[in-house]
Amino acid sequence: MAHLLNALDFENPDLSVPDIPRPKQPHRNSRGEFDGSAFCESQFPDPRPPPPYSSQPSTLPNIVEEGYKICVGQLTEGRYLVFENEDGRLLAHNSTTSDINDHDNTQPSLLTTMPSSQEPSNSSNNAENKMNRYRPRNARWVIYYYNNNSTDIAVIATNQSGPFLVSSFDKRVWLAPGGRLVSSRAGAAPVDILFFAGNREGEKRGYSISYPSGGSGDDNTGSDPGYINVDGVGNVLVGEKREIYNVVSVTYYD
Repeated sequence: MAHLLNALDFENPDLSVPDIPRPKQPHRNSRGEFDGSAFCESQFPDPRPPPPYSSQPSTLPNIVEEGYKICVGQLTEGRYLVFENEDGRLLAHNSTTSDINDHDNTQPSLLTTMPSSQEPSNSSNNAENKMNRYRPRNARWVIYYYNNNSTDIAVIATNQSGPFLVSSFDKRVWLAPGGRLVSSRAGAAPVDILFFAGNREGEKRGYSISYPSGGSGDDNTGSDPGYINVDGVGNVLVGEKREIYNVVSVTYYD
């Protein structure tokens, strides 16, 4: 999206009549009938050039440039996401599949946070540092429509809204109840990721992340949802406090 209003010079309008070229009349056959497709095939009898097998590069170029965009509105599947709280900390994990024991509740792997990669604004490489602000691999997440784990193709194709299951970008860890991390989708818990537009009364613009009403968060036993929030030292908690996050869609090739 872009703000293009300043592209129009209303104070100095050009009212001259443009010179619009006159196109050729469509081709007709000897009977005066339009024969566009037949005429085109007669001019280009071999429309299927051979595939360029010999010139195919060993690696495809990066079609999409590296960087990030702040998300607005309802989230959908199909992108890598980074969640940043108001203190600039990113929701992250520091686990590998071998570190996680899904059945060990005494020392569970937990959701954690890390600082963003942003450097001071006076850095000589400020543009590059800004682009790399959300690069940390452990802070990249992917969301999936939960749909109550339905396998019905009609439900999967039409019900494209939250709650979501959340995994790391490589699907090695999944978000489970209480902010825990597990190694498989079977142990994951759905979360609501809701957008708030903000207002002049002080409500911040961004997204909240919460376990749906009913107690999916371990310390949330009432009917209210358990919100995922971050305390002052960067620990992730699940409770009544609703924290607002920036959700950032990222593209990095590492």
